[in-house]
Amino acid sequence: MSDITIDTNVFVHALNPEEIRNSASLNLLQTLLSTTCKIVIDIGFDMDESKNKSLIGAEYLKHLPPGSLPYAIVADLAQNGRISFVEKSTQPHISKKINQTLRNRRDRTFIIVCINSERKTLVTQTIS
Repeated sequence: MSDITIDTNVFVHALNPEEIRNSASLNLLQTLLSTTCKIVIDIGFDMDESKNKSLIGAEYLKHLPPGSLPYAIVADLAQNGRISFVEKSTQPHISKKINQTLRNRRDRTFIIVCINSERKTLVTQTIS
């Protein structure tokens, strides 16, 4: 079974036709739907914002409007058991390196979740 960690910006770029990475984001979402690949999120995710305890889930829920294609895809994956849940912590020496390299707490969470995933693949699109 394969899995990928998807940075929120990939979903957000799929919302904006003016974004140069829009077609790449949409292509990824289409591919995701046509495979058995799971997305990886930290433990505690729930589509119900009041029940969600996941940092990645909170970011998804904050930036993906209900009714949008990315929101619908995340909801579909959740409903169909295509989300892998992993810890958002890792070994202290790894955490220390990540904390020294990245200031943003959410970015750190994506990296650690990816490290804890089966396939260790992070999909992101840098912002220019």
